[in-house]
Amino acid sequence: MSIHTLLFSFIAVLVLESCQKEFSKEPGGSTPVPQGIPDSIYLDKVVEVWDATDTTLTQFNYDNLKRVASWKEKYSLNALTESDSLVVTYYYTNADSLPYKLIAREDKKWASPVVYDISLDSTFLFWDTQKRLTLDSTLSNYTSTSGSFNRSKYISSIQYLPGKIVYQTVPTTLAVFPGGGFEPPTIDTAWLDGNNNIIRDVSYEVFNSIPTQDLMYTGTYTFDSKPNPYLTLNIFKLFHSNHSITKSWFTPQINNYLTFKSDERGYGSYFFNVQNFYNAKGQLVKAIGIDVTNNSINERYFYYKAL
Repeated sequence: MSIHTLLFSFIAVLVLESCQKEFSKEPGGSTPVPQGIPDSIYLDKVVEVWDATDTTLTQFNYDNLKRVASWKEKYSLNALTESDSLVVTYYYTNADSLPYKLIAREDKKWASPVVYDISLDSTFLFWDTQKRLTLDSTLSNYTSTSGSFNRSKYISSIQYLPGKIVYQTVPTTLAVFPGGGFEPPTIDTAWLDGNNNIIRDVSYEVFNSIPTQDLMYTGTYTFDSKPNPYLTLNIFKLFHSNHSITKSWFTPQINNYLTFKSDERGYGSYFFNVQNFYNAKGQLVKAIGIDVTNNSINERYFYYKAL
């Protein structure tokens, strides 16, 4: 969750240009409008650009029951990264609408010196009768051609209270090289508005040997009343969170951001004002967030398809 300052790569330009070609212009306006048959309501891909330099392309793939089978991200993180990709695959029992497991694989190739990093996480998901995620258990494996590795287990329990959600995560390091690797438990709390958008969240590290909590992250957010593009996904509840592996800037909510204010240890403070653009069907097609204090711009472009 950092603001990146790379020069905009030629590949990123091609990605944006190829995506924009799928749009026409709304009569009398400049907002892009998806083309195709009327039921093009399912999220196809998202292009996110930071400060016209760092680009992330997220592509969604569906099965014949219109469930998300997988999604893939291609992105660059900093000047040392040649390539970086994340693939998340979901597993279902018969015709269930919610997955019981996901596997996330992230591959990085660092340019100088050339180092290959692989992270492979297997997560089992547990749902209650109201189809709310109540527990997830992750086995995380990281290996690097530099010789380092880490194998850890994470168990997160989720409690639903009036107007808020509490996440408690307990990590356990199973094997690590070189030494170290201790991670303290964390407690995340999210407060909700009447539409179940997360309007405030905090995250603490909890040190059992010392009776204290260290604040890691705090955020406050406001929203419009329009539906978020991620609502079409059967796995939306896995994105609508402040603790999961999919957490990122502008974590998907029920509605769309108008302001985004955050303070994260090690990364600083940001306050984005967001302008949203919709097509004739009321679908969000573009969101531009501007942080005047840090002179930073976040652009997100949304594309849809029929299934």
